[in-house]
Amino acid sequence: MLIKLALLSYQDYLLEALSSLSREFDIDLVYSSTLGHKHTKKIYSLFPNCIIHDQINATLGKDPNGKAYDKDICCPSTLESIQKYEIEALSMLSRQEYIQGCFSFEKRRILFKKVAGFWESLFLTKKINLLILEEEPHIFSDYVGYIVAKALGIKVIFFSRITDGSKCLVFDSLEQDSEPIKLNLNNNDEKELIQKELSETWNIFRGDYKRSELFHLYDQKYKDLNEGSLKFLIKKKIRKSFNFTFEFIKRLYKYLTFNRKNKKLFIRSAVSDFKINRYGSYDEISYPKFLFHRLCTVIKATFLKKYYSRISQKEIKSKKYVFFALSTQPEKSTCPMGGLFDDQYYLCDLIIENLPDDWSLVIKEHKTQYYRKFLRWGFRRRSFKQYKKWKDNPKVELASIDYDTFKLIDNSMAVATVTGSIGLEAIARKKLVLAFGSPNYRIHNSLKKIKSKKDLQNIFSNINYHYEKNNLNADKNDYSFLEIISKNCIRGYVGGVARHESLKITENQNARSYEKFLKKFFKKFYSEN
Repeated sequence: MLIKLALLSYQDYLLEALSSLSREFDIDLVYSSTLGHKHTKKIYSLFPNCIIHDQINATLGKDPNGKAYDKDICCPSTLESIQKYEIEALSMLSRQEYIQGCFSFEKRRILFKKVAGFWESLFLTKKINLLILEEEPHIFSDYVGYIVAKALGIKVIFFSRITDGSKCLVFDSLEQDSEPIKLNLNNNDEKELIQKELSETWNIFRGDYKRSELFHLYDQKYKDLNEGSLKFLIKKKIRKSFNFTFEFIKRLYKYLTFNRKNKKLFIRSAVSDFKINRYGSYDEISYPKFLFHRLCTVIKATFLKKYYSRISQKEIKSKKYVFFALSTQPEKSTCPMGGLFDDQYYLCDLIIENLPDDWSLVIKEHKTQYYRKFLRWGFRRRSFKQYKKWKDNPKVELASIDYDTFKLIDNSMAVATVTGSIGLEAIARKKLVLAFGSPNYRIHNSLKKIKSKKDLQNIFSNINYHYEKNNLNADKNDYSFLEIISKNCIRGYVGGVARHESLKITENQNARSYEKFLKKFFKKFYSEN
């Protein structure tokens, strides 16, 4: 059976896996997204007839030829089918804004319909029967492609990283009750090795908080900041300052000598002021503008972090509380995986409204929210006003960023999360976990999935019953969860190679792991035998 495929990925390992499998299966890579010249060359070398589309251009309203979308009109019935998800798609565009609010709601809706029309036309005219995404779709154009494919009944798969980042499960839906694709991918020896690694992870979650934090934030190098003598820290500070200055001068020199006649963009910022150009689409801002945007972001983040540190507490007074750890934003963990609860202020208000009279809500900010390397998309989802509102609310306590999270988990009545890894840590520590979104561990049977006020009220008013039930089934639920992972996970990473160097998995090893999964997947769903 001919596999007519659209691929939304910017990594070479998926291309390598598909290229290898094309010797065994009839694969036609019709369409692929890209983000750089090297990846584009790779696509052309392996699949010369593929339609290649720059991902940033796709989001800014340009077709694969760089021209404005103006030909393909989306069918009203398709638009009606995806209307439920439109708000998530429109929210994703905020990360592209140069100035908050510069892209109006009306213009976003116009762009949404145009992009939906492009995807519908591509899928139908090219007769695409499979859409593969590198990970959960969380960039505007990718997400619209995903929801249009689902509306048209086209098979979709994406890869979701779990636990330490060196394993992933494959899903076909973002819905809260969706399950991973189960192909019994791993043999007994592989299962045994994976179960051993998962047991070590589970022990980390049941142990010391600092160790667990370093485990999760392996790509953010907090270890060096927390360890070492004063002399070591001073040397590190000097070295970082020197490296920053050197990189700044090097980048400035490259910018001043950049050949703007042959190449339009010096660096891909993916940020736009959303002023429509003469061709009817939008452009990225210039590099100097992007630097100014980044500087303003860093300054705002610095002041907000200091303010939060000043008003948050190093000791929690409440005896009965629900613990809610904020998720970093903007990120896929809340949009689209959080759905309605991408608005974490709304989530907190919902919990507060339904708390018993003698309970409170303890909120802790996420350390990564202030990690400078991740501030590219601006700093829009936190505010002085909201922090102050929480501080002034007698039902709320703000925990310090450096507060021991495991202590907060262990002393809580329940732990609330959108999709955060804290939910998995709390499950490992035998705590009741309320999930408002679709976390990558949503198949764990101990998870309480919240869909209404009634769900919250039922749990809060019958907390002892839910704990008895939870404790009775905890070991069985853990075993079932870890068994599903060990049988069906891909032993590989999701995303760029540089970020996952600490995982010690080469790109070739990663490609072979994905190839192994895709081979079984194609045999099950696309083989005529």
